[in-house]
Amino acid sequence: MKQALSGLTPEQINKQCLLDKKFIGKQIFSWIQKPVLDFDKMTNISSVLREKLEKKHKILSSRILGHQEDEYGTQKILIELEDKHRIETVLLNDGKDRQTICLSTQAGCAMKCRFCRTGEMGFKRNLTHYEIIEQYLLMAEKFGNISNVVFMGMGEPLLNLPEVRKAVKILHHLDGQNISLRKMTLSTCGIVKGIKEMTQEGPHIRLALSLFSVDQAVRKQFMPCTKKNPLEDLKEALVEYQAVMKREVTLEITMIKSINDSAQAARAILSWIKPLRVNINLIPLNPGPDSELKAPSPESVNSFKSILQGAGFSVSQRFQKGDSISAACGQLASFT
Repeated sequence: MKQALSGLTPEQINKQCLLDKKFIGKQIFSWIQKPVLDFDKMTNISSVLREKLEKKHKILSSRILGHQEDEYGTQKILIELEDKHRIETVLLNDGKDRQTICLSTQAGCAMKCRFCRTGEMGFKRNLTHYEIIEQYLLMAEKFGNISNVVFMGMGEPLLNLPEVRKAVKILHHLDGQNISLRKMTLSTCGIVKGIKEMTQEGPHIRLALSLFSVDQAVRKQFMPCTKKNPLEDLKEALVEYQAVMKREVTLEITMIKSINDSAQAARAILSWIKPLRVNINLIPLNPGPDSELKAPSPESVNSFKSILQGAGFSVSQRFQKGDSISAACGQLASFT
């Protein structure tokens, strides 16, 4: 079976392809990361070597099976992996020529958060770092420059941290995308061990936490991971992260009608936050097709937001881009 080169550094390409001149590995790496995903188009490499590469190697291991676009320019692609598992990847456009890619790190997810359709798939397997990278390359080839990366797609990134770490290394590489670590964010449902490992060993990128509620019983009901990752331990890990990284943490709060959208819930969050430095992202529920859960009213979201802003916190609201193509937060799933 041919080895995909998508997730290799220039040094690894040299070794894998048995190249005798180091600069050629750098050239191939730079072409792939442009992305140019056809050996024949790598014009500064000899035709003899291009033919050899084509025979013995391949650039990608995965392929696009489907594509959808909504009225806001949100793009979603369905990707088939080499073993026929399928994942979804989303590209968001903010209308200011900035594109952000939402990368999946697992096929399926074991976390089973009640407000997320990916959990309904069950856990299939972790993605390799080159499968993570290939999502970026496929989107960039199709839609142009991508400046920001969020590991917020299908799966729990902290349960696949070694491969995420390798993917960050490639995306940050000076001879490739050279994306700043400050423009990459990892979103977690709250794996305490993973946050501590990330703090100590990297990747040293931004951190976002799906908080949902600071009521332990409510959070446990909707986010089963809470049982092994209680709020007290989670907060301790976040304090440690901030002490080392000197960065704010983003708290993501998926809001569900009559569950966690009250003024009381907002004030409880204010009490729990201390002494963390945070910005807060409110995400009104994007219900699945058969969900019994409902999105909160605009009035309750505004009231919730006002309470948090009144305490001096930066609060944003994530609008439902991608909702019409099931590409919004919590809607990614591939059941085929």
